[in-house]
Amino acid sequence: MRAKLSIFYLLAANELSTPYVCMKRKHWKDSSLTRMRVKVDIDGVLRDTFSAMVNLYNREFDEKLQISDIISYDSDISFPLIHERLGKPGNTWFFKEHPRECFLAPAFPGVSEAIKELRDNGWDIIICTNQPTEAGRRYTLQFLEDNKIPYDELHFTKSKHLVSGDYLIDDAPEFLMAPARDLESRICIDYPFNRGIPSDFRAKSLVEAIKLLKESSCQILINDEHEK
Repeated sequence: MRAKLSIFYLLAANELSTPYVCMKRKHWKDSSLTRMRVKVDIDGVLRDTFSAMVNLYNREFDEKLQISDIISYDSDISFPLIHERLGKPGNTWFFKEHPRECFLAPAFPGVSEAIKELRDNGWDIIICTNQPTEAGRRYTLQFLEDNKIPYDELHFTKSKHLVSGDYLIDDAPEFLMAPARDLESRICIDYPFNRGIPSDFRAKSLVEAIKLLKESSCQILINDEHEK
């Protein structure tokens, strides 16, 4: 039977001005099984947004910025010339004036294959991303489709901690430090701006993070068997 896709809009309690959008693909053949849920961010995790931002910035201002120079998640700090010369907030310039270049940035190598393998091994893939603009949501859907990235649920929300999951893979300090729901573990994708953020695991890429997931889940199974 084909997967059922349902789309609905809600308002999260603390996001009165931002639509909370959730898209779910229900797998009827697995409905009786308990599957581990991993929440996966998009920008900086699946999508190489920062490279696109650096390229745009260098082209506009004749700079030679590199990813290693992004020491803050705040674009006004990491990309100061946008406000200094154009008088605009960094996020406005990047995501409202250049949405296609930012939101359709390339996927990191191997992410589609790694997620498909994890999903085939019994995990639910929960995409959680904060995309407050309509253009961001539209291009993100196109990005997932163009790169053939499979998922079971897609949440456009700033309140990621309200979405149930066993693991969160993210790079943003705000979400890595938010109160965890249940016993959720956090895997931080390493960038200069999040080096001081505590997390359960740290990985250089999503592919490496998924390897950590497999290793940790195997250890949990071994421990469960020993306790029986």
